Amino acid sequence: MKGKHINDKIQMLELEKMRIEEQSEELRQQKNEESLEWRAKVKQMEGEHGKVMSNLTSVNEQYSAQVSENLALRSQLQMMQTQHSEMMSRFE
Repeated sequence: MKGKHINDKIQMLELEKMRIEEQSEELRQQKNEESLEWRAKVKQMEGEHGKVMSNLTSVNEQYSAQVSENLALRSQLQMMQTQHSEMMSRFE
């Protein structure tokens, strides 16, 4: 009687062990899938980040070029205004 009881306990423990191992494997697979999903999302975000940085660099270069052009135009305008003032003073 005692031996049967011990065997029943052993069987219950073995079944519990198998159930825990199955759950553990399921969780491991789930974590692997989630990890793959996150890696894909990170890779996508890195690509988007690269595009944003490229666009910002381009916009910054265009802005700098525009500022330089504006400064050159301002200088030309001041020179033309000075020449105009000189011409007008000759006719006074």
